[in-house]
Amino acid sequence: MIREAEQTIVDALVTHLNQGLCQGLEEGLVAAGERAWLEASRRHEGHLPNALGQARHFHSNEQFALALGTAGVEHNPLCGNDIIVGHVGPLMLGRFATSNRKWNNARRSTRRLDLASHNQWLERLVQPGLFGEQAKGAHIAVFFVSVFSGNVRVQPERPLTVEIAVMDTALSECLFRESLTTFLGRYAKPADQPDLVRVRLKTAAKKQQDSQA
Repeated sequence: MIREAEQTIVDALVTHLNQGLCQGLEEGLVAAGERAWLEASRRHEGHLPNALGQARHFHSNEQFALALGTAGVEHNPLCGNDIIVGHVGPLMLGRFATSNRKWNNARRSTRRLDLASHNQWLERLVQPGLFGEQAKGAHIAVFFVSVFSGNVRVQPERPLTVEIAVMDTALSECLFRESLTTFLGRYAKPADQPDLVRVRLKTAAKKQQDSQA
């Protein structure tokens, strides 16, 4: 059932997410990390972790909104600390930044928890015995996650990786998780090999066939 659920998720993501959007989000969130560090690094060491976290939020939100807008994806406007949510078909797109050690930042946001609540039907698909009757959902909440080292002295200027994740309703477990670099490889399809072979009879053989006809 886990493989079935993962394939359901992958099929939905590849079908509804434009490859260019994914590339734009990966590049944008990396750039957001770099801008955040440039801004926060001027702060006093005692303020640095807090200043860096805040700068990452604002710059990532701006880049997220920019990438969605460039791809023509509908989303709510930038406003204070509110998270940006994009809508593509059945997919609801959000983002957050977290530490490589613990994926716990997302649970601090009631808005993200509300977004993840749409994935309950996927939980039922993974563990039908736990939830009873299976159900099909209308939406899938997808998060683009900037994963940082969690240490201001270890690559603070950019995420270690940018990942795409579909999480459970508690935002504690990943139903699907993959680096965007790896995920982009799913769009690569083997090129159709045109059949250029043409059967040509040798002249002698053709004459022999003609004489026998």
